[in-house]
Amino acid sequence: MFSQQYCDEIDQYFNAQMTLLENRCRELEAGEPQLPPEMRNLCGFSRTLLENKIEEINTAVDRCSQNEGEALRFLYSAMPLSDMLDYPAALYLSYARHGAFLWKEGPFAGRVPEKIFANYVLHHRVHNEDIADTRSFFYDRLIERVEEKDMYAAAWETNFWCAEKATYRTTFRRTQNPLTM
Repeated sequence: MFSQQYCDEIDQYFNAQMTLLENRCRELEAGEPQLPPEMRNLCGFSRTLLENKIEEINTAVDRCSQNEGEALRFLYSAMPLSDMLDYPAALYLSYARHGAFLWKEGPFAGRVPEKIFANYVLHHRVHNEDIADTRSFFYDRLIERVEEKDMYAAAWETNFWCAEKATYRTTFRRTQNPLTM
């Protein structure tokens, strides 16, 4: 999917994210003996949750096709740790699969530079909205309106479609995910 150079860059960041989680597990394990029993249980529980999350992420990456794996590692490399921990790997795998599909078969396949594609098409979040599996939903509703257009016209058409469905007003509240909107 991506060039070898970009894959190497993604893998560097992905490995750094995973190392942060693994280091935290070791810190929790090392701190357990010095804690009172009630805190030891909480520390052990936290460590178990982290270990399970690391296994969940690694299993998801290992079960992917090459393109899906590259997309999934990108997503994990570019997200904050809170997103890694708060949402299941299956959700990000859905984004990766749809991204790999768009990269290979979408209406603009092969025409979007890889870093622009990764950061603006594949990426799982725009702001601080709840992360939900929305990509296929919107693809199904927009594909007929954009597939025969150039990228510029497709962007305009997408914008018009959005305006037909909802209006946006900024607030101090959390931004809604696209499906909720």
